[in-house]
Amino acid sequence: MNVGVVTSFAVGGLLLITMLTLNNRVYESSQETTLNMMAKNNLNTVAQLITNDFQRIGYNYGGALPSVANADSTRIQFRGDMHEGDNFNSTTNIWEWDTGDPVTNTSNPNDSYLKRTGPVNQNNMGVIEIPVVHFEVIPYDANNNAFPALKQLIKRIEVEVICESPEPSGTLANGDPYYMRVVWKKTFY
Repeated sequence: MNVGVVTSFAVGGLLLITMLTLNNRVYESSQETTLNMMAKNNLNTVAQLITNDFQRIGYNYGGALPSVANADSTRIQFRGDMHEGDNFNSTTNIWEWDTGDPVTNTSNPNDSYLKRTGPVNQNNMGVIEIPVVHFEVIPYDANNNAFPALKQLIKRIEVEVICESPEPSGTLANGDPYYMRVVWKKTFY
C-alpha cells in the first residue's frame, strides 16, 4: 500500500473531523445567542411596562386612599394615570406573579406568568401575561423599613425580575437542562 495515499486519507479525515467540530460549535453558539436574545427581549418588555407603570404611581390621582393600596413580595396594587391621552383617568393597576399558573407553551418548568391588570390601550382594560421565573416587589418607608403597615408611608419600591429562555441551551454536569438567565432590578422613588 502506498504511504502517500494512507497519509492523504489520514490528513483528510482529520480535516473533516475538524470542520464538523467547528460547524457543531458554531451551531451551538448560534443557539445560545438566539435563546439569550429571547430571554433579553422578554425581560426588556417587562422592564418597559414596569417602568412606565411604577413611575406613574399616584400620578393624577386625587383620592383619599393611598396610591399604593396593597403590596407584598409578589403582588402590588396601586392607583394612577398610566397613559396620557387615554379614555381613563386614574385606574387601579395590579402586578402579580402567579406561581400557580405555570407557562405551558415552553419547555422551561420554572416559568410562571407575571400578570399586569390595568389599561392595555387607549380604550380597554385587560390583563397582560408575561412568562418570568422570578418577580419580587419590596416597598420601603423613609426609615428603610420594608413593607410598612401604612401604605401612605411608602417612599420607594424595589422591583426585581428574572427571565429565562423558553428552551434549554444545554445541559449541566448532572444532566439537568440549563436555561439562559437575565436579571433586571430597579428602585422607584
